[in-house]
This record gives sequence, C-alpha cells and structure tokens, in this order.
Amino acid sequence: MLGDDGTKNLARGLQQNQTLRELQLYGCKVGNEGAVALADMLRVNKHLRILNIQNNQIKDAGASNLARAIEVCALRMFCVSVCGAPMSVARS
Repeated sequence: MLGDDGTKNLARGLQQNQTLRELQLYGCKVGNEGAVALADMLRVNKHLRILNIQNNQIKDAGASNLARAIEVCALRMFCVSVCGAPMSVARS
C-alpha cells in the first residue's frame, strides 16, 4: 500500500506532470498527510482530470484541504470517502 509517505512522494512528482490524466488511489491507505500533499499538488497540476481516493483513511483535516484545492484545480471528476462516506464531484 502507498500510505502517506508514498502519497507525498507521488504528489511531489505529479506537480510537474504534463501527461497523466487519471489517478486511481482507491484503498491505498492515504491519510491526512497524504491528502494534504495531494491538495498541494492539485493546486499546481493543470493536467490531471480524474482523481479517485475512495476507501482511504482521510479524516476531516485532510478532507478540508482537498475541498479547498478542488475549487481551483483542473479536475473534472473527484471521488473520495471521508470518515467512510463516499462522495463524488463531477464538473464539465
């Protein structure tokens, strides 16, 4: 499993991404630290369109960082579970 450390490393690398359009991190043990790193990445990555981070360990702190990031990012589809409750956001 990826966990927070792996997610932080991945998010750092994806800040320079220009090709990856979809990232599936379903059930990868991403926690709040990983969610914050993903939120930071989403603020600068203009190419990622789909992010699925359902069935992870993200709580309120990580979710609030992600919520602020998806307001300004390029994502078209965002799927997350917060405290066990699945949620999806889609925009055209």
